[in-house]
Amino acid sequence: MTLFTNVVRSFNNIKKWIYPNESYESNNLGFIRDKSMIANTPNAELTYSTVFACVRVISETIATLPLFLYKVKGNNKEKAKDHPLYKILHDSPNIESSSVAFFESLITQILLNGNGFIEVIKDNLNNILEMHLLDSNRMRVFRDNYNNIIFEYNKDGNIITLGKSQVIHIAGLGWNGIIGYSPIALMRRQISTGLYQDGFALEFFSNGVKKVPILSHPNHLSPEAKKNMKESFRSSWEDGIVVLEEGMKVDPITMNLSDAQFLESRRFSVEEICRIFRVPPHLIGDLSRSTNNNIEHQSIEFVTHTIRPWCVRIEKALNNCLLSDIERKKYSIEFMIDGLLRGDTLTRQQANQIKFNNGILTRNEWRRQENLNEVEDNHGNEYFVSQQVRPIESIYQNNNGDIKDE
Repeated sequence: MTLFTNVVRSFNNIKKWIYPNESYESNNLGFIRDKSMIANTPNAELTYSTVFACVRVISETIATLPLFLYKVKGNNKEKAKDHPLYKILHDSPNIESSSVAFFESLITQILLNGNGFIEVIKDNLNNILEMHLLDSNRMRVFRDNYNNIIFEYNKDGNIITLGKSQVIHIAGLGWNGIIGYSPIALMRRQISTGLYQDGFALEFFSNGVKKVPILSHPNHLSPEAKKNMKESFRSSWEDGIVVLEEGMKVDPITMNLSDAQFLESRRFSVEEICRIFRVPPHLIGDLSRSTNNNIEHQSIEFVTHTIRPWCVRIEKALNNCLLSDIERKKYSIEFMIDGLLRGDTLTRQQANQIKFNNGILTRNEWRRQENLNEVEDNHGNEYFVSQQVRPIESIYQNNNGDIKDE
């Protein structure tokens, strides 16, 4: 029994290395494929429209956000366009892909597998030249005997060992702070339910919509008579004209999907997947519970509770891996997500008006937010305050009865 247990354990370890997204339930007779394993690969998972829509809206939103390298000067910061890393992050990490395509693919891997890996290419002087995506399905992460994190990458059967300085690892929710959980593995039953519902709907509409007739005859029929009647009726049914004889009756039977609560169960599956990825249903086209009053607030919550945490994870990883200890005191890598939180036009303009009246916003800063050209006069970059606003001490009389004017 011990030998068989060791064989089972060895088989599972081999399967995890060769097929990291495959899983089997074992018993004393062998291995039985779990029914929920239909959704245990990224390709299978993305065939479910809800998963595809959730992954797409998150990855596209983050990938299209401007990513800047800032130079910090006290409490202020400015874009470090003269730094070589600025173009790599903002324009294109390598000659093969733009920054949008690069980060979109990276975030897709993180959302599906729980981990994303970037290989950093450096020259002999340790300057960063390019960044390339690594397939997270082919990566193995572990600690060596010296407690160092090692990355082993399976490239077409060749195992390549990479050090921590060569790989940027961005992990999602996890247990040990190093490896992120794969949503495919954790939520495969919920996702599989949705895929099975899609398969059932396809089967129903391709075969089941056609009514299945039940023939009834007032007399007892022999097996040969039943067979002849069935074949004769099928031929007439396909031609579209059926003639009934000898008191025969036809009772068509169909399945009512609404009575079976099929539509309700499919809607619940959509909500389940949205809950997993923390995406408001209206962003993937489900407007059943959305109104004009709550859509804007749901969109802001999506940015606050979904987009921002992912942006912070990516920012922290990029800052730690691409900048040295000395550079981190002078530079910072950040996504610009302020534009996603601006709200509707009227609310945005009212907020900017308050900022302008209180000397927080200049005219040119306001115009840049609205994608307008700056004004060229001498006052475009100046701050203004309302005349009615002044220090409270100025309205009190001093001891001599004069008005104190500051």
